[in-house]
Amino acid sequence: MVNEPMDTENLQQQASNLSVDAIPESADSAVLATDVEMKEASPPAISPPANPSPELKAPESDIVYPIAVLIDELKHEDLSIRLNAIKSLKTIALALGDQRTRDELIPFLDESIDDEDEVLLVLAKELGMLVPFVGGDEYSHFLLRPLENLASLEELFVRDEAVASINEISQNMTQAQVEEFLIPCIARLSEGDWFASRSSATKLYPKAYAKALPETKQQLLVGFDKLCKDETPMVRRTAATALAEFIKIMLPDDIVEHGLKFFLILFNEDQDSVRLLVIDSLITLADSFNAEQNIKYLADPLLQLCNDKSWRVRFMVGEKLVSVANVIKDSNIQIQLGDVAINLLQDQEAEVRGVVCTQLPGLADILPLDILIDKVLPQLQLLSDDPMQYVRAKVAKNITGLCKKFGSEGTIQHLLPIFLRILKDSFPEVRLNIISQLDEINQVIGVDQLSQSLLPAIFELAEDKQWRIRLAIIEHVPLLASQLGVQFYDEKLSNLSMSWLGDPVYSIRQAATVNLKSLIEIFGDEWACKSVIPKIMAMASHPNYLYRITTVFAITTLAPSISPDVIRDLVLPTIETLMSDPIPNIRFNVAKSIESLAPVLNSSESTAPLIKSKIVPILEKLSEDQDRDVRNFADHAFDIISAMTKQFIAASQNTSIFHQFYPNVPSASSSELSSTRIRKDQTVLCVKTMLATAKFLNAIEVPRYLILNTSYGGSNKKIGCSWTQFSGNINAAIDYVALKIDDEYVLYQHDSRAKATYFMFYNEERAEKCMNTPIYYNGIAVELYQTVPLEEGPHIITIPGTNSINIRFVVEAVNNTFIKNGIIYDFSAYKNKSSGKFHTFGMKFLFKKTIDSFEIPAFLEIENFFLALTYRGCKPVFLQLARIL
Repeated sequence: MVNEPMDTENLQQQASNLSVDAIPESADSAVLATDVEMKEASPPAISPPANPSPELKAPESDIVYPIAVLIDELKHEDLSIRLNAIKSLKTIALALGDQRTRDELIPFLDESIDDEDEVLLVLAKELGMLVPFVGGDEYSHFLLRPLENLASLEELFVRDEAVASINEISQNMTQAQVEEFLIPCIARLSEGDWFASRSSATKLYPKAYAKALPETKQQLLVGFDKLCKDETPMVRRTAATALAEFIKIMLPDDIVEHGLKFFLILFNEDQDSVRLLVIDSLITLADSFNAEQNIKYLADPLLQLCNDKSWRVRFMVGEKLVSVANVIKDSNIQIQLGDVAINLLQDQEAEVRGVVCTQLPGLADILPLDILIDKVLPQLQLLSDDPMQYVRAKVAKNITGLCKKFGSEGTIQHLLPIFLRILKDSFPEVRLNIISQLDEINQVIGVDQLSQSLLPAIFELAEDKQWRIRLAIIEHVPLLASQLGVQFYDEKLSNLSMSWLGDPVYSIRQAATVNLKSLIEIFGDEWACKSVIPKIMAMASHPNYLYRITTVFAITTLAPSISPDVIRDLVLPTIETLMSDPIPNIRFNVAKSIESLAPVLNSSESTAPLIKSKIVPILEKLSEDQDRDVRNFADHAFDIISAMTKQFIAASQNTSIFHQFYPNVPSASSSELSSTRIRKDQTVLCVKTMLATAKFLNAIEVPRYLILNTSYGGSNKKIGCSWTQFSGNINAAIDYVALKIDDEYVLYQHDSRAKATYFMFYNEERAEKCMNTPIYYNGIAVELYQTVPLEEGPHIITIPGTNSINIRFVVEAVNNTFIKNGIIYDFSAYKNKSSGKFHTFGMKFLFKKTIDSFEIPAFLEIENFFLALTYRGCKPVFLQLARIL
């Protein structure tokens, strides 16, 4: 079947004559409408059906429009628009349908390969994903032609992406398709005049060989042979890279006859950039051959590569040395590779010496112990004093891999002197590498020997001027302490650990607090009360603020690991002192530390009352701090404690407008609602500060339908989750909550106006189960609420602005108008926390009608002023105003 190319000029002419008015206004043109908007925004990713249904295809008379848009955008000057056009290929192909995609879109793309490399790179990737849109695997060969052209371009990344797409497509091709379409494609690329096409062809041979007929396999082997002898080094390099994969799928006879031949051709290459790439092919051949074949065919080439004149080839041999030894299947050759490793450890190039050091753990498994002691160890002693710090760092990082082979006595006798020498190295990375391997050393020689031999050097490093060295020592102290015991730690390491708390580097101080937490978990509370906590609390009176703030950090970190009694007796007095510190950073960190202390106190009946008697007064004082950040963190701590205790914590010194006018309404001291839930509940009103942090002036006992969040269309089967309780990525939080709800039939709906997501359940039992199952996100309980319909009549009525009218007159006007027709449950206004003055905007009251005939007015008339009233479901203000006028 031969496809005639699409008449591009005619199509461009049609596109130029089209206008937006020419698009039919038909319900069947939904796909086209999507395409029209393609210029404005990139369309979402499409998961294509294997066979797009006829309903998704646009009308035949209008199908030219997506192609016209594509032509226009591919010729646009803006690179981003051209990229979006390429990324929209699946959408356009879906609109065109299988047949027209094959007959028109693919030929057009084949003729449009003349753009910047960034666009062509995306095109090569998108073409590989168009198989479902051209009719499936049966017609996948239609995509080969444009990909073939892309594989012939000069830009390497475009070629590689095109080759990857061709290989991906060929995996599902039938043998007939491979013979008819893929093999000719490879042949054309292999015979190309420009090296780029021949280079791309080398990477296509393995996939084609796997599905080709026997006679075609031989033709492919002949073609690959020519590419291995190509006059251009770039082609020979890609052939060397592709050879390892090619050998893996060759028939056994072809491996000996042709795979080995290709290897030897590239092995004898003059260019070292080609020779260094044959190491992977050698490993693949050795894995395919038996021991006799390896000795016969590969022993000599391997030894020649090990002694290659190019250091880059020797580097690659050193990097793959253990891999070669593991597949060579002959002990004599493995011993020879040990000699090769020894020679490479003496190489004149530092990079070669360093890379061979990375093979030490593997060499320990291959070589006998006597060879390691007699031949390898002397070289390591020399390398530990190598003039290149890169080499010394590699030795320090990998020499501990020999410990298990040497055993305890051998490590102490032969390796420990090298360890001590490395610990005294002047280069920080060298010392750091050996410190990071202390665990491995300890497993072999034991903690006693470790403490006797290495601890003096470790103490010296603990005061090193490089902070990363000190950090590495800190991270290993818990391990040493757990092995050495309490007495040893108190005598040798205690003062050292405490000194890190005063380090000038923050990372060291932070790591020191984590270190102490680990030690408390190891040694227990009794030890902490005696040896650690008093010393930390004493730092709270230090004149340097860094010591005082470190005390707060330590309290925050250690809180989960110490008992409530310890917090009550030792920690709380210090917190009460630091909350009045002159440094704001210390004060707001006190508020943050309370978030860690409160759960521990609340876990014990004997200390739980301290939250009300000690913690709340501290937060109340901090919430009135002059510094804005201190107030914010104090308010956040209030939220955490309220959510934890499920009790409303009110500021006792405040009084609300509501209680000034409704003193007989009961307070919320016995309410079961948390402050967080009350704030999120739209039916319970609050006064907000200028910082948008809600501080409640009152809360009242209300009927159940007010405790639930009211909602039009609400139901007990409908559970709400407010977005405002989350910070950061709200979408991720809602997705997490949805996953945690154990009900496969639940539906959910996002309401951006209410800033909430509603989950609809099959019945009330499932909804109640959800309400009774706690869900935690980032360690904080997620607050859910059930909804009820507004059929019982409560309204949240807002007065947007009072026009400078005194607030008492506003309240009196509301009373005179509404009390005789219903019940006012609450009244609130915004209040400036600093000045204590109420604002003239955003006043609200909660009203429920008791007289059905009463109609809520649109305005309040006060002193010849009209104040607008708004509520859910009210009529537009301008209509009401027009009626009055």
